[in-house]
Amino acid sequence: FGVEHRYKYLNLLNDKIFKIVFATPGREELMIAFLNRVILGPKIKSLKYLNTEHWGPAFEDRGAFFDLLCENESGEKFVVEIQNYPQEYYNKRSVYYASRVILDQATEESRKQKSEEKYWNYFFKPVYVVSLLNYRIEHEDPTLRELKTNPYVYRYNFREEETKECLKDGTTLIQVELAEFNKTAKELSGDMDKWLYALK
Repeated sequence: FGVEHRYKYLNLLNDKIFKIVFATPGREELMIAFLNRVILGPKIKSLKYLNTEHWGPAFEDRGAFFDLLCENESGEKFVVEIQNYPQEYYNKRSVYYASRVILDQATEESRKQKSEEKYWNYFFKPVYVVSLLNYRIEHEDPTLRELKTNPYVYRYNFREEETKECLKDGTTLIQVELAEFNKTAKELSGDMDKWLYALK
């Protein structure tokens, strides 16, 4: 990896190291295995890495620069972000990132359909924003952790308030709370535990 061999371990939560390990062409199977464990849905069979720099429409507009952006064989998009320190509006940042990926799809499809004299019908492929958070999430309800079978992974999407019906095939925000994971190697149970242990 171009790192001196005096180090026994590499910190996977370092942006550069993470990209070398997970985003180097030819190593897609690592990211596929991780996403298949974190995302509940059809299994990903293949991935390709996409440009991570998304500039605003005008020079002065705020752009979006992802740690990792990839696409599976069905055209679904996956933003993967590492956040080592709390940020006041990180949840809103995640929504903004998902919105930028959706907007890019809209622009691309609109160009295609304009040449065919058709209008874009608002169809876009699902977008997932997966955040690896190396700090404790502050929930409005402190008892929320006790309700979860897996207190380290939180999945958010659009749901009807009373019936909890989910609007499928849209946007999903996934937060992996690494700071709360403190199991030893002997305490690991299942693939998710092993992934969290390796990342920490």
